[in-house]
Amino acid sequence: MTDPRALARWEGGDLDAAPPPEIRTPWMLTFADVVSLLLTFFVLMFALSGVPEARWSGVAQSLSRALNPAIVAAPEGSALKNVARAPAVAGADLGYLASLLEGVLRDAPDLAAARVSLEGERLALHLPESAFAPASPMIAPGARAAVTALAEALSGIDNRIAVTVTGEGAAPGYASAVEFSLARAASLANALRAGGVERPLRAAARSGAAAVEIVISPDKGSAP
Repeated sequence: MTDPRALARWEGGDLDAAPPPEIRTPWMLTFADVVSLLLTFFVLMFALSGVPEARWSGVAQSLSRALNPAIVAAPEGSALKNVARAPAVAGADLGYLASLLEGVLRDAPDLAAARVSLEGERLALHLPESAFAPASPMIAPGARAAVTALAEALSGIDNRIAVTVTGEGAAPGYASAVEFSLARAASLANALRAGGVERPLRAAARSGAAAVEIVISPDKGSAP
């Protein structure tokens, strides 16, 4: 008859060995409770955080256009006769763009006097005359970084964009106030292109009280 102890030793065991230590993990329950409380806290904070209505509306409309593209029927007849009747294609929401540009201006102390306004069917960004160097069509050195930031914000939209400068006096080397204002408008448009705006920009000038505007229309196209 085989000795049980010898059999145990032959199988690699030890009959007199102490039982293995019991592994206790009560800390895992406490850890799981802490993680659950943290997740609940963050969800509550997100639910209580406020989202700007204009920004939310812009994001919602952009998603709606992306997920539900409208099918526009081509106008009948010759293209020449129907150019004016062709439906305009909507660009980015102006409310969303307004909040985006306001955020850029908050970080641009050199353009502290700038303001954004929704004027009917257009969005106007009013820049101070100090955006240009004195008696020069060139962008002022202190405003170049801010203009580049504005260009980066506008580089991803398809809306029509125009630059309009109004002025009363002409600088040396320019025949009239309109010619000088047009040079400034072209300089600002070129700065926006250099900053990343690839779509066509319209540069225009008027005679009158000093004003610098970047005008954005709600539809797509080359210029307002």
